[in-house]
Amino acid sequence: MTNIEIGNYVYGQPIGLKESILGRVEHVYDKTVAVNVMEYAPRDEIRLIDLQFKVLVRIEEIENVSTGVTAYQVAT
Repeated sequence: MTNIEIGNYVYGQPIGLKESILGRVEHVYDKTVAVNVMEYAPRDEIRLIDLQFKVLVRIEEIENVSTGVTAYQVAT
């Protein structure tokens, strides 16, 4: 498993949303990370507005972790 740190860009499936998101890690917990969402599917927009674009992602649901790159580079 990749070491996840605050400031990393992550791509994965957040708890309570239908589609995967791209975002930046704000806090690392034991089994989840708090993520500030940067890119998302339009169908999740209303829910993200309610959550103020902050979600929890289970560590095992994270598909990609990157540092020192733009969000676009992580998604591609």
